[in-house]
Amino acid sequence: MLARFRQAGDQLVCRSDNGQKSPRQRGLRQFAFALAMMIALSQGGCILVVAGLLSGPIAVGGAITGATIGTQTAYYNLQDFYDAYEANADTVELTETVAGLRIIDSNRNSYRALEKTLSPHGLSPESYLVLAELVRVRGQRIPELKKNIGVNGFPLIESLKDLEERALVEQKQVRHATSYVFVGATEAGEAALERARPALEHLRFEYLRRLSLDDRRTLTTLVAKAVGEENSPAAGTTGGVLGLTTGGEAEYLLSKQLITTQWLLKRKLERYGITDGEFQVISTLWLGRDVGPRTLSAVTQLRREELRELVSGLSVQNYIVQKAQVSEEGPYTLALGIKGEQLTEQLKPEIDSIDKVLFARLSEDERNTLAQLLTKMSRGIVG
Repeated sequence: MLARFRQAGDQLVCRSDNGQKSPRQRGLRQFAFALAMMIALSQGGCILVVAGLLSGPIAVGGAITGATIGTQTAYYNLQDFYDAYEANADTVELTETVAGLRIIDSNRNSYRALEKTLSPHGLSPESYLVLAELVRVRGQRIPELKKNIGVNGFPLIESLKDLEERALVEQKQVRHATSYVFVGATEAGEAALERARPALEHLRFEYLRRLSLDDRRTLTTLVAKAVGEENSPAAGTTGGVLGLTTGGEAEYLLSKQLITTQWLLKRKLERYGITDGEFQVISTLWLGRDVGPRTLSAVTQLRREELRELVSGLSVQNYIVQKAQVSEEGPYTLALGIKGEQLTEQLKPEIDSIDKVLFARLSEDERNTLAQLLTKMSRGIVG
């Protein structure tokens, strides 16, 4: 299944006149694949689930030139959706917009997978990040904790309140020359992380065993640098200050990248007055013209009730419009409305540059090295 994903990605990558991928476009395609692979390491769960993430919702959305998809046929997965697009296009150009949307979609769906993994242990991704940070660096003042998490608008106080009500963290006042309030994880908090650890580690071992010890060190160093943790005590090592086994620090850093990136996206969308779910629908229609309800459901993988509510709300606001058109899809199709087209134009520069936001601290060579390591880890995995 991973091989099918890579093949589908290769088919969509823009090529120069000599038929080769340009360095910029090849790098963007690697970013999308690399981010999905990094996130997969922090998820836990079975190989089939991760393979589904990589071959499914990762490739949604984008402003591709050359053709648009009609709705004579209903598409039940992304592979068919893109196969149909390619069949109708004279030339398929993978723009930076598509690469950016791929990264967003891989992050969104993997964030949901992380929610599902942590939920049985009574943790949300946000509370997990806060608790793990307090175990990682014991006893922090709230300003320091906020700086270490590194995302403006992150629900730190809400997460701390939830954790404190469940006795997973505690606050202590220390008086020196001035009075400081330190926050730290309790024994119960450390135990909660310990219970969640097997689920988060499960698949990581399947991938890390494909890397040499030197490759593992390189992986941890690059991920640490990507999220601003290059001075971490565990950066460049195979251990981890969380007390995990080989690669544990990388697991934490990858989870941190995933969660904070999701919050950065949420804040960007809030400026335009739309939610992440609404943007998921809009981004799908950004790529496909006159998309039917069956295809939209398959591509977004949203629950029927949730999707119905999103479509209804976006229609009322004229972000999307319904068109009467009888086909396999049903009695109508959906397309961007006037406000939807205006919104995509406003968002395009930010989507085009999202790889720079996510990997701003890495050089191009480092990004390529990271992508190669993550690809190497996937070898031999069969979904």
